[in-house]
Amino acid sequence: MASEARAIATRSVSYAQVRRCRCCRRSGRRRRTRRVGADFHGPRGGCPARRKLVPCAGHEQSADEDDPWSTFCAALARAGRQILRPDAPADPLTRAEGQRYLARLTRGALESCLEFADPEAPGFYSLSHETLKIGADNPDNFYQNASLDGRLEYRISGTRGTVHYLAFSTKAGGYGSTGGLAPTGFLDSTQLTIGADGALRPDSERDPACGQLAAR
Repeated sequence: MASEARAIATRSVSYAQVRRCRCCRRSGRRRRTRRVGADFHGPRGGCPARRKLVPCAGHEQSADEDDPWSTFCAALARAGRQILRPDAPADPLTRAEGQRYLARLTRGALESCLEFADPEAPGFYSLSHETLKIGADNPDNFYQNASLDGRLEYRISGTRGTVHYLAFSTKAGGYGSTGGLAPTGFLDSTQLTIGADGALRPDSERDPACGQLAAR
């Protein structure tokens, strides 16, 4: 039995040495998978199934290009490592706050990039509020966002309600793409025609530009 187990282990070692990781199999690379932590003569009888395989060098952090979920999770893991970097505070409270902040940003990103990302069917959503802080927001404001396309025209309808100040602004770019938000248009309540019932009514006869914003 011992000699048979050693023979199986030997065949398994040879298989592990020539087996390529998934990244290499997809790309056609000839690099071999490294075997680590394998012990074929341990107390459990040297079971070949206990061997551990790791990807080839350079592929450790690679996600499957055909799997968007793996790509998303890998990006989220890279962001999480920023909280654990050597120069970051290591006390439990600060790390917990960092992880909560990342979780909130992830929740906001899913709202913005998944649920409300279609500019052909936009809707207002709140990207920054009391449980989702993105930074630099005014706690006295109520923010709502919508994804727009500058090649399309939109009409906003509704009532002003009881707010003291109402404003609409359009911005181009993003912190993750262009590094900032470039303002492209702005309107506040002094430039809007508001009926006695509080309804927003752009008055094109009085001012053709009244109630219009440029989105780019």
